[in-house]
Amino acid sequence: MVTMGVIMSDQSVSTRYSVQVGAFRTEAAANSVANPLVYLGYPVRVIQQDGLYFVLVGDYPLLSEATEAEQDLNLLGYETLIKEFEQKELPNL
Repeated sequence: MVTMGVIMSDQSVSTRYSVQVGAFRTEAAANSVANPLVYLGYPVRVIQQDGLYFVLVGDYPLLSEATEAEQDLNLLGYETLIKEFEQKELPNL
């Protein structure tokens, strides 16, 4: 949309990325994975959605940053998946 010579985006939110290291049926199981990562210094959060507890690492503005974190987590033995979120959807760290 163009208004008064200024190009405006219809999208007012930005895309962010997190690395998922697990999805669990219980909060205790999710915390058992999250806690060692917190101890190692990773920014970790556990969110509940659709009856599952997801362990997510990071809040990265660039896919390349999430990919780098994912590679580090893979080296530690975690199976991972990069998740894309709209900034308004992602809980604060």
